[in-house]
Amino acid sequence: MERKEKELDVDPKYLQLLGFHVDFTSASTTTHIYNITRQNFSIVSYVLQNELAAAILQLQNLASVLPTENLLIYDLGLSDVDLQTLSAFCNSSTTIKCIILKLDFNIYPSYIMDDKLHLFRPILIKHALTRYHTILFMSNKVRLRAGTSKILAEIRKLTEEKNHVTSLEIKKLPITSNTHPRMFDYFDSDADSFLFVRQVTLDAVFFHQNRFLDEKILLPW
Repeated sequence: MERKEKELDVDPKYLQLLGFHVDFTSASTTTHIYNITRQNFSIVSYVLQNELAAAILQLQNLASVLPTENLLIYDLGLSDVDLQTLSAFCNSSTTIKCIILKLDFNIYPSYIMDDKLHLFRPILIKHALTRYHTILFMSNKVRLRAGTSKILAEIRKLTEEKNHVTSLEIKKLPITSNTHPRMFDYFDSDADSFLFVRQVTLDAVFFHQNRFLDEKILLPW
């Protein structure tokens, strides 16, 4: 019995907004990325409403561990006053160089901004990967340990050469404890095969832009 190939039913409007161009006329859906000049690497984070303190602490932490890197921060609801304060820290010579961007999420369904589900994260990751070849996507609650810059550089190199995604944290819980059963059906997988496979988190993850990442991970996500 032949396995029926799964097809994504996505409004092309959203695909174009995310930087995808999908050819639905071919037998197998192909994905192309718009030609945009990308820089090599950046750390990427986001800040929600009332998270100014966490964002500032992250800036200070990164300045001590990875002072020569850049940080891209997505503003997901800061007040005008908090945004001015964060911008002042970004322009300070004592913190890591950073850029603050605000995306228009009004064009997406309202549930995308649910602060419990965090469905905005793949949108931020995809958007950042249109600007950089490789990113370290981090929650602003994450703090890097001093003296880990060489280890992080090695993980980044491995991600660029051999992998497409590398998480810096693994949970003790199995994948099945936090995955909708229909997801296993979509990927033609048996949930029982993942009972002893531990989850990774999105609190600190390296992503390297390539076709496999787009077609097999970001587009289904």
